[in-house]
Amino acid sequence: MATNRLPDQLDRLFALAEDMADGLHAHEAPVGIKQNTEAAVRADLAAARAGTLFTALSDARSAVHEAENAAGAAVAQL
Repeated sequence: MATNRLPDQLDRLFALAEDMADGLHAHEAPVGIKQNTEAAVRADLAAARAGTLFTALSDARSAVHEAENAAGAAVAQL
């Protein structure tokens, strides 16, 4: 059975995203795709290439850890 595993190397992953965007360009309207459109995929890909997605993910993880630590400290004081 095929696994369809995503590549670990970013350049190969980005190449797959480009292929997906190209496919959306050709088939988005006939298929009726409304959410993950070519424009959305290309915008996400551009953001990923610029590193903004990774920064946002890192910031979100930091915020979660801070909230967990604050909640743990609050519970410890009860």
